Amino acid sequence: PFVKGMEVYDWRDFAALLRQYPGRFVFLGGGGTLNVMLHDPANAKPDTAKLAEFKRIAMDILTAGAVGFGEIAVHHLSFMHGHPYEWVAPDHPFLLLLAELAAQHRVVLDLHLDLVISEMAPPPRFKGENPASLRENSAAFERLLAHNREARIIWAHAGSHPLPSLVPALARDLLARHPNLYMSLRMPV
Repeated sequence: PFVKGMEVYDWRDFAALLRQYPGRFVFLGGGGTLNVMLHDPANAKPDTAKLAEFKRIAMDILTAGAVGFGEIAVHHLSFMHGHPYEWVAPDHPFLLLLAELAAQHRVVLDLHLDLVISEMAPPPRFKGENPASLRENSAAFERLLAHNREARIIWAHAGSHPLPSLVPALARDLLARHPNLYMSLRMPV
Protein backbone atom coordinates (compact mmCIF):
# COMPACT_ATOMS: atom_id res chain seq x y z
CA PRO A 1 0.00 0.00 0.00
CA PHE A 2 1.35 3.37 -1.06
CA VAL A 3 0.81 6.91 0.23
CA LYS A 4 0.97 10.31 -1.43
CA GLY A 5 4.49 11.26 -2.46
CA MET A 6 5.73 7.71 -3.03
CA GLU A 7 6.52 6.33 -6.47
CA VAL A 8 3.53 4.10 -7.01
CA TYR A 9 2.45 1.31 -9.27
CA ASP A 10 -0.93 -0.32 -9.40
CA TRP A 11 -3.32 -2.32 -11.55
CA ARG A 12 -2.94 -0.05 -14.60
CA ASP A 13 0.70 -1.09 -14.78
CA PHE A 14 0.04 -4.81 -15.17
CA ALA A 15 -3.64 -5.58 -15.89
CA ALA A 16 -3.21 -5.66 -19.68
CA LEU A 17 -0.17 -7.92 -19.41
CA LEU A 18 -2.00 -10.37 -17.15
CA ARG A 19 -4.90 -10.63 -19.61
CA GLN A 20 -2.47 -12.40 -21.94
CA TYR A 21 -2.50 -15.33 -19.49
CA PRO A 22 -6.17 -16.01 -18.73
CA GLY A 23 -6.71 -18.39 -15.86
CA ARG A 24 -3.07 -18.21 -14.80
CA PHE A 25 -2.89 -14.95 -12.86
CA VAL A 26 -5.32 -12.89 -10.82
CA PHE A 27 -4.70 -9.55 -9.21
CA LEU A 28 -5.94 -7.09 -6.64
CA GLY A 29 -5.86 -3.37 -7.29
CA GLY A 30 -6.01 -0.14 -5.37
CA GLY A 31 -2.84 -0.15 -3.29
CA GLY A 32 -1.41 2.64 -5.42
CA THR A 33 -4.66 4.53 -6.07
CA LEU A 34 -7.42 3.85 -3.55
CA ASN A 35 -4.96 3.59 -0.65
CA VAL A 36 -3.40 6.94 -1.58
CA MET A 37 -6.85 8.56 -1.57
CA LEU A 38 -7.76 6.87 1.73
CA HIS A 39 -4.69 8.28 3.47
CA ASP A 40 -4.90 11.78 2.02
CA PRO A 41 -5.77 14.07 4.97
CA ALA A 42 -8.09 16.01 2.66
CA ASN A 43 -10.30 12.90 2.54
CA ALA A 44 -10.69 12.42 6.30
CA LYS A 45 -14.41 13.17 5.90
CA PRO A 46 -15.11 12.65 2.20
CA ASP A 47 -18.02 14.48 0.62
CA THR A 48 -20.34 13.03 -2.01
CA ALA A 49 -18.02 14.01 -4.87
CA LYS A 50 -14.99 12.31 -3.27
CA LEU A 51 -17.03 9.18 -2.55
CA ALA A 52 -18.16 9.12 -6.19
CA GLU A 53 -14.56 9.53 -7.42
CA PHE A 54 -13.38 6.75 -5.11
CA LYS A 55 -16.18 4.47 -6.33
CA ARG A 56 -15.39 5.25 -9.98
CA ILE A 57 -11.74 4.24 -9.50
CA ALA A 58 -12.78 1.09 -7.61
CA MET A 59 -15.11 0.15 -10.46
CA ASP A 60 -12.33 0.80 -13.01
CA ILE A 61 -10.19 -1.67 -11.07
CA LEU A 62 -12.91 -4.34 -11.24
CA THR A 63 -13.58 -3.63 -14.92
CA ALA A 64 -9.87 -4.20 -15.60
CA GLY A 65 -10.31 -7.72 -14.20
CA ALA A 66 -9.23 -7.46 -10.57
CA VAL A 67 -10.57 -10.08 -8.18
CA GLY A 68 -10.57 -7.58 -5.37
CA PHE A 69 -9.17 -4.49 -3.75
CA GLY A 70 -5.82 -4.42 -2.05
CA GLU A 71 -3.57 -4.23 -0.42
CA ILE A 72 -5.25 -1.43 1.50
CA ALA A 73 -3.54 -0.22 4.68
CA VAL A 74 -5.77 0.53 7.63
CA HIS A 75 -2.93 0.62 10.15
CA HIS A 76 0.64 0.01 9.02
CA LEU A 77 3.56 0.60 11.36
CA SER A 78 6.69 2.23 10.06
CA PHE A 79 9.54 -0.26 10.29
CA MET A 80 12.37 2.20 9.55
CA HIS A 81 12.97 5.82 8.71
CA GLY A 82 11.56 6.61 5.27
CA HIS A 83 8.94 3.87 5.56
CA PRO A 84 5.56 5.57 6.06
CA TYR A 85 3.31 5.15 9.05
CA GLU A 86 -0.29 4.71 7.86
CA TRP A 87 -3.42 4.97 9.98
CA VAL A 88 -7.07 5.44 9.17
CA ALA A 89 -10.15 4.31 11.07
CA PRO A 90 -11.20 0.85 9.83
CA ASP A 91 -14.78 2.14 9.49
CA HIS A 92 -13.76 5.12 7.30
CA PRO A 93 -16.46 5.87 4.67
CA PHE A 94 -14.12 4.78 1.84
CA LEU A 95 -13.60 1.39 3.50
CA LEU A 96 -17.32 0.92 4.12
CA LEU A 97 -17.86 1.67 0.42
CA LEU A 98 -15.20 -0.88 -0.58
CA ALA A 99 -16.89 -3.48 1.63
CA GLU A 100 -20.20 -2.80 -0.12
CA LEU A 101 -18.58 -3.07 -3.57
CA ALA A 102 -16.72 -6.24 -2.57
CA ALA A 103 -19.99 -7.84 -1.47
CA GLN A 104 -21.94 -6.66 -4.51
CA HIS A 105 -19.32 -7.87 -7.00
CA ARG A 106 -18.27 -10.95 -5.02
CA VAL A 107 -14.62 -9.93 -4.79
CA VAL A 108 -12.30 -9.56 -1.80
CA LEU A 109 -10.99 -6.64 0.22
CA ASP A 110 -7.41 -7.25 1.37
CA LEU A 111 -6.48 -5.14 4.42
CA HIS A 112 -3.22 -4.55 6.20
CA LEU A 113 -4.17 -3.99 9.83
CA ASP A 114 -1.78 -3.80 12.73
CA LEU A 115 -4.45 -4.39 15.36
CA VAL A 116 -4.42 -2.27 18.52
CA ILE A 117 -6.77 -3.51 21.26
CA SER A 118 -6.13 -0.53 23.52
CA GLU A 119 -3.93 2.53 23.23
CA MET A 120 -0.27 1.59 23.50
CA ALA A 121 3.25 2.71 22.71
CA PRO A 122 4.83 1.11 19.65
CA PRO A 123 7.32 -1.65 20.44
CA PRO A 124 10.86 -0.23 20.84
CA ARG A 125 12.17 -2.18 17.83
CA PHE A 126 10.20 0.10 15.47
CA LYS A 127 12.55 2.97 14.80
CA GLY A 128 10.51 4.54 12.02
CA GLU A 129 7.99 7.34 11.79
CA ASN A 130 5.49 5.94 14.32
CA PRO A 131 3.61 8.16 16.78
CA ALA A 132 4.41 7.95 20.49
CA SER A 133 1.02 6.32 21.10
CA LEU A 134 -0.89 3.90 18.85
CA ARG A 135 -4.67 4.41 18.78
CA GLU A 136 -7.11 1.58 19.48
CA ASN A 137 -8.66 0.32 16.23
CA SER A 138 -10.28 -3.02 17.08
CA ALA A 139 -13.83 -1.70 17.63
CA ALA A 140 -13.85 0.10 14.28
CA PHE A 141 -12.47 -3.04 12.61
CA GLU A 142 -15.39 -5.03 13.97
CA ARG A 143 -17.78 -2.34 12.70
CA LEU A 144 -16.26 -2.75 9.24
CA LEU A 145 -16.68 -6.53 9.42
CA ALA A 146 -20.31 -6.13 10.53
CA HIS A 147 -21.11 -3.43 7.95
CA ASN A 148 -21.76 -5.97 5.21
CA ARG A 149 -21.54 -9.64 6.16
CA GLU A 150 -21.31 -10.59 2.48
CA ALA A 151 -18.03 -8.68 2.04
CA ARG A 152 -15.11 -11.09 2.15
CA ILE A 153 -12.37 -9.28 4.03
CA ILE A 154 -8.86 -10.71 4.10
CA TRP A 155 -6.66 -9.69 7.00
CA ALA A 156 -3.23 -9.62 5.37
CA HIS A 157 -0.06 -11.09 6.86
CA ALA A 158 -1.44 -13.08 9.77
CA GLY A 159 1.51 -14.81 11.37
CA SER A 160 3.80 -11.82 11.13
CA HIS A 161 1.73 -9.31 13.11
CA PRO A 162 4.15 -6.78 14.64
CA LEU A 163 2.11 -6.07 17.79
CA PRO A 164 1.42 -8.39 20.72
CA SER A 165 -2.36 -8.06 20.32
CA LEU A 166 -2.92 -10.72 17.66
CA VAL A 167 -2.75 -13.95 19.63
CA PRO A 168 -4.30 -17.24 18.48
CA ALA A 169 -7.26 -16.93 20.89
CA LEU A 170 -8.18 -13.50 19.52
CA ALA A 171 -7.82 -14.65 15.91
CA ARG A 172 -9.98 -17.70 16.64
CA ASP A 173 -12.64 -15.51 18.28
CA LEU A 174 -12.73 -12.97 15.43
CA LEU A 175 -12.91 -15.71 12.78
CA ALA A 176 -15.73 -17.45 14.68
CA ARG A 177 -17.80 -14.28 15.12
CA HIS A 178 -17.18 -12.91 11.61
CA PRO A 179 -17.62 -15.59 8.93
CA ASN A 180 -16.70 -12.97 6.31
CA LEU A 181 -13.19 -12.56 7.80
CA TYR A 182 -10.30 -14.44 6.23
CA MET A 183 -6.57 -14.33 6.87
CA SER A 184 -3.64 -14.61 4.53
CA LEU A 185 -0.52 -16.04 6.08
CA ARG A 186 3.03 -14.73 6.08
CA MET A 187 5.49 -16.33 8.40
CA PRO A 188 8.32 -14.23 9.82
CA VAL A 189 11.78 -15.13 8.62
